[in-house]
Amino acid sequence: MSNDKVATLRVSDVEEQGWIETTASDKQTYWYLFEGGAGKGEFRGRKHEKAVEFVVNLDAGKDYEMSKVTFEKAGGQLEFDQKKSNHKRVVIDDANTGALEAYYLVIVSRNGVDIPCDPMIKNDPKNL
Repeated sequence: MSNDKVATLRVSDVEEQGWIETTASDKQTYWYLFEGGAGKGEFRGRKHEKAVEFVVNLDAGKDYEMSKVTFEKAGGQLEFDQKKSNHKRVVIDDANTGALEAYYLVIVSRNGVDIPCDPMIKNDPKNL
């Protein structure tokens, strides 16, 4: 798997410079940072590729785990692959059948609190 198909998600309850602020389900503030992929956790399916697989690895304290992935504007092309995923690794399958600018939202849980983290997925235009 090429490096632009893998990202690392870091999450903390301590503010870090350059990290993105988010509000958890308990209304507390957390910070997250995506590294890798095509930059800042963004993934790109290229028009010469067929179906592609994107991976997000969690780098956070042992009490943090990834619990869910949802999609916005996915056009039926993106799917959370639960069989290949676990609490520290999320796999996203992209059918890559057409142009796409979508968002994925990784929910990280910590002691029953949900922490939303959301970068972008793009599929370059196809010559159909």
